[in-house]
Amino acid sequence: PVLTFWLQNLCYDPLLVFRQNGEISFRLATACEPVKGFSQWLITLRKDLRWSDGKPIDLTTVIAAFSQSRIAPIIAEIKTESKTQLRILLSQEEAFFPFHLRGIFVLPSHSTQPYRVVSGPYRLKRFRPDATTFRFEPNPSFYREKDTNIDGLTLTCFTHPAHAVHAIERVKLDVLSIRALQSFYQFSTTHPV
Repeated sequence: PVLTFWLQNLCYDPLLVFRQNGEISFRLATACEPVKGFSQWLITLRKDLRWSDGKPIDLTTVIAAFSQSRIAPIIAEIKTESKTQLRILLSQEEAFFPFHLRGIFVLPSHSTQPYRVVSGPYRLKRFRPDATTFRFEPNPSFYREKDTNIDGLTLTCFTHPAHAVHAIERVKLDVLSIRALQSFYQFSTTHPV
């Protein structure tokens, strides 16, 4: 699950994200507004969204993402309002509807190779399902191109904390998440640097 979280966040942009201060930062969407109370919402997508292979990201793909999301059980209907707008009708009032959108990743239905055709800042350069190291390159069609200033990225997953500590000691890591460090304390034989 942790690996899937990182891969999805690097390769696919959600409709929106919440910052630590509670503010919304729009990604694939540019707006999410209640229409009638909190049981109808209007979502507006960015114009001319494209996958990394140049094909357009259409509303059909976004609707499919909603049907596979955690909020799907309370969605009564999804209507297309225009080329970039969806009206979501819920079976109940949901004041925190935008909060649920942060976990909806729109995935390409026309690609059979995971993480190769993407909407996020990076696409997978090399992929092996059994690998623990993944190499990424910038997505040439990323709509927020000024935000991708790293030429390449390698994500390494450690199955044993001792291996991660060894990599830290050999200065083979540039970044290690705080959450990853917390897991080291579970093991009495491991002493994080």
